[in-house]
Amino acid sequence: MKADEHNSKAPKKNDMANYLIYGVAIVVVAIAAIIFMGQGAPQAPPAGSINNTKAIDTPMAKLLLAAFDRGAALGNYYLEYYISDNGAASNYTMASDGNFSWSNVKGPFGAVEGYFSGNNSTDTICLAYAGTTKCTLVGSNNNTQRIAANLKTLLPDRRTYQSQKGQTEKLLQFGAIAFEGGLVGETVQGFSAKKITYSLDYQNLTVQQLSAIGMSPGDRSLLTLTDQKVSFWIDDKTGLVVKSLATYKNSGAAFKYETAYSGLAVGSTQVPQRPNSTISTSEFLKFYSESESDYVAKETCGAMNGTDKSQCFKGLALDKKDLGLCMRIDNAVEQENCGLILAQATGDARICSSLKLFKDDCYINVAGKMGDYEICKQLANATRTAECAKAAGDGGKKLAAEQSLNGQPTTPKNCKVDADCLAFGASKQYCAQKNTTQKFGNETSDFASCFAKTECGCDEGYCKTRKNDTYYECVDAVETDLLRGYVMQIANQTLIGNGSNRSK
Repeated sequence: MKADEHNSKAPKKNDMANYLIYGVAIVVVAIAAIIFMGQGAPQAPPAGSINNTKAIDTPMAKLLLAAFDRGAALGNYYLEYYISDNGAASNYTMASDGNFSWSNVKGPFGAVEGYFSGNNSTDTICLAYAGTTKCTLVGSNNNTQRIAANLKTLLPDRRTYQSQKGQTEKLLQFGAIAFEGGLVGETVQGFSAKKITYSLDYQNLTVQQLSAIGMSPGDRSLLTLTDQKVSFWIDDKTGLVVKSLATYKNSGAAFKYETAYSGLAVGSTQVPQRPNSTISTSEFLKFYSESESDYVAKETCGAMNGTDKSQCFKGLALDKKDLGLCMRIDNAVEQENCGLILAQATGDARICSSLKLFKDDCYINVAGKMGDYEICKQLANATRTAECAKAAGDGGKKLAAEQSLNGQPTTPKNCKVDADCLAFGASKQYCAQKNTTQKFGNETSDFASCFAKTECGCDEGYCKTRKNDTYYECVDAVETDLLRGYVMQIANQTLIGNGSNRSK
């Protein structure tokens, strides 16, 4: 991990595939803090060489190197841990029975997981984002294979552990690692463990030694990263690392990187079964792309400050019709202003109820937007009722004019949910706003009984009688009876007329 990665708070669009997988950190299972060994803070390393082979023979060094060997030997396991990069955390869970494996990472973005057997035609990947989960087979698609490959890198890997062991041995030999104190017994996350702590100091390393541990003498991070210290907690039972903590300073600012396990089992392990329900690759990738775009947009706003941050979240809240985005604005006044704007744009008075400073302003604006006086009844300050009523009246006239130009009904919308409407009249054939002052007659008709088979409800903002199939069947039956009666009436009149003629 490069030093400049800590200075970029918002992810870039083309980095999101990896960002969604790794959350906020680059993961090396069980030995995460070792990534800092590839960085240092020397000032023009002097020539010369340090050979400190005895450092490898210390109890702390032996215990640490043995932990890497234990990690390299993992084949059947269950691991559950979190990684925190300066306070931003993601959670990881993985399991393997030696043949099948599974990995899952959860973070602020949601969750990504993979089910693997070594066959892309049956391997499955899933994404859970904003309350929706979708899965697909990895198959032959390059994008799904890339996502699967990123998930597989989370699984314990023999080569990775062996590489880290070799790197640590070099650092010990070169004198870059200085252990502090001795082995300390501690209980951490429910594990009985031994704690090892050391500092990293590269100031006496030669150019050749820096190169040997994969560092370029011209790396800018050598000048900015200082005060590096690493601690490991090694489980007494399994010999594996169950917690690691790296602290350092970057240009004087303090940072820390932490891994801590809450679940660890070695041996007989059951791997979760892959989902039975999957969608097409194209549909999954569309969902994945939309999710990462949404996440990037939110994180981009979150990385801003002051007015820029407020304006960014306001625009995003309006675009996505999401009040929760308003709540991510730091300034309380701007938060409510965002909610007010969203309520007016959507015509949703329910948003107003969540406001404190601008609650009544919100109700008045929405009443004007919807032309709905009923909203005024929710005002906290009754002295503003006249103001609200005028706004609702003006809004109603404006809506009527707009609807008339568009050839739409000129009646202002009068409902939001079915409960706002009520059936009136003796036969309940009139459907109107429940608290309307309009007068309805009690006249009945031949079709009155058919209205009892309908519902009065709110459709697209208007109270309407829902004439269903049962209603139309009733109407057909009534019309048939009326037609039969009419025919019989004509027939009777004809018979009477013929009888009169015969009598003459």
